[in-house]
Amino acid sequence: MYAPYGPFFAIVPEILPANVAGGAMALINSMGALGSFGGSWLVGYLNGVTGGPGASYLFMCGALLAAVALTAALNTSQTSGRAKRGNSRLAMNH
Repeated sequence: MYAPYGPFFAIVPEILPANVAGGAMALINSMGALGSFGGSWLVGYLNGVTGGPGASYLFMCGALLAAVALTAALNTSQTSGRAKRGNSRLAMNH
């Protein structure tokens, strides 16, 4: 579940222009924090209402499956960001 985090945060500055990459990373981080707060609150609420963790586990399973479906629906064939701007190879001095 956590395996794509490293490449995800490394690729964001690569596909976005430099003037918006910082703001986009801040927005992604903020949405993650909001989701973790809301998810924790909802899990606690479901535990309190139902008297057990069963509904909470179903909610977490549904949220993970929704995330998988959204990820699978992404279109990865587009090229954007630095790849469009030209060759970005590093010069090597030998």
